[in-house]
Amino acid sequence: MNIVTANKRIYLGSELVSSVDRFPSPVDFDEDDDDQPPAAVDLGATARLARTAQRGVLDFICVDDTLAGNPPFSGRRRSGLDSIRLATRLAAATQGIRLVPAVRSSWVEPSSLLEALVGLEIASGGRHGWELQLLDHPSPKAHSGELLSAIVQDAWSQAEPRTKLAASARAMRRQRLGARAAGRPGGAGSPPRGPVLVMRADTPRSAALAADKADIARVKAESLDDAVAKRAELRAAAAGAGRAPEDVRVLVDLTVTLAHEPAHAEARKDLAEGIIGRRLGGGHARYVGTPAGLAEHCLEWADRGACDGFTFLPTSLPVDLMLVVDDLAPALAATGRFPSAYPHASARPARPRAVPVPRARRAPAPSR
Repeated sequence: MNIVTANKRIYLGSELVSSVDRFPSPVDFDEDDDDQPPAAVDLGATARLARTAQRGVLDFICVDDTLAGNPPFSGRRRSGLDSIRLATRLAAATQGIRLVPAVRSSWVEPSSLLEALVGLEIASGGRHGWELQLLDHPSPKAHSGELLSAIVQDAWSQAEPRTKLAASARAMRRQRLGARAAGRPGGAGSPPRGPVLVMRADTPRSAALAADKADIARVKAESLDDAVAKRAELRAAAAGAGRAPEDVRVLVDLTVTLAHEPAHAEARKDLAEGIIGRRLGGGHARYVGTPAGLAEHCLEWADRGACDGFTFLPTSLPVDLMLVVDDLAPALAATGRFPSAYPHASARPARPRAVPVPRARRAPAPSR
């Protein structure tokens, strides 16, 4: 049996898009639908979802193109950085929780990606990451995931900054290093700074790259045994790449349909499947039941070596996310396997701060 040491910390993240919204609408769209401007982002509603996840002390939230006004399956291609820009705006409305926007490898220039991520670093105070989504593309000019990850992970160590934003970020880091040396807050014991690289490990190519470079590997697993095997393969590949196996945290994507009564959860699942016209979850693991049962499910999978945690795919929002936050997270915190507060997080809610604009100095009056 694959039994690992108990009392191991469990990591939790969540998508901010419901599983139902990820499927194409049964309504036929016009052929020129992709030429229409994207729908405006409801920033207030998205910020409320982000703060809900923050209230549950979730480790991270995923921000993708669907949230940024690019509906799934539309084929719409914009700059490829909309998710990062949205995450940057959410940084002013959140504290503690890490913001992880998704980036598609063939849709963005590395220099633009670097500048956008540094902007997110400054806005979030270092509680950021990015999810690299590898896309096979026939064009030889399409940037590979290897190139993108190498540029972003190594850019801040270069002698000369590429942008003014990079210079500002480097200055902020020097201040934090100085605080660490002086023993002030922001030193030892602070949450790790710098971008966390998240990757899906669903194909041999992406799994190999995730084992070599990713901090978090997201996997699809249809059963506990499937997840155990995939985590073991990723950890072995990480060791083969010269990394410590625990450097790669393996999180299973889990579709959740929750209610306080099992029968109500089943009814919600049936309703969702009727809307999308297919089995909920697809190739993902799924859980249908109560938050208390989900807590037992999470503990069992972690203790059996199936994963280091989960990325939740709520069936509908905000219902499932609120049940995760209000019931699941406290249950796991009571076991000592999940934190009850962010380290060094302020109790005051984050508020947007105006950026001071220096006024031009008046020329001195000519002397008489």
